[in-house]
Amino acid sequence: MKNDEFPAFSVLMSVYKKEEPAFLDQALESIENQTVKPNQIVAVVDGPIGSELDAVLKEHQNQNTDIYTIVRSPKNQGLGLALRMGTEYCRYDWIARMDSDDVSVPNRFELQLKTVVNNPQLAIVGGQVDEFTGEVNHITGKRLVPTGQEDIYQFVKWRSPFNHPLGNVK
Repeated sequence: MKNDEFPAFSVLMSVYKKEEPAFLDQALESIENQTVKPNQIVAVVDGPIGSELDAVLKEHQNQNTDIYTIVRSPKNQGLGLALRMGTEYCRYDWIARMDSDDVSVPNRFELQLKTVVNNPQLAIVGGQVDEFTGEVNHITGKRLVPTGQEDIYQFVKWRSPFNHPLGNVK
């Protein structure tokens, strides 16, 4: 599939000082190596992060200058406020969420965007999550959420049925 077959979208993540540089590097590589590339990657630097994390961000930004938007908050404000700040810099109606230690399967965005294109009434899509420790193939758990409409309606009464979704902010 080609990017022009899908709506333009931004990826939004927050980075703070306790993240491991190797995890951030791996997360950014998993975004950059998608079968459908994002039009923009917004990384919110939530307070001072230190030189190692900053070097990882700068390296990725230098290799992909046309898609990175780095937003810096002078002090750590927490994930929720950092993401809210980041949405102000997202240029596209569709925003995919990631954490700075997430590793997406190579066709994550393609699968999510195909679902959106084939179901234009949707405003949000998620996915299932494998949790790992250390190496990506060392799976330690799964976060499985419902996929059917009625099951989602029931599940949402207790918690979010969407693992790091792609959502439309129109």
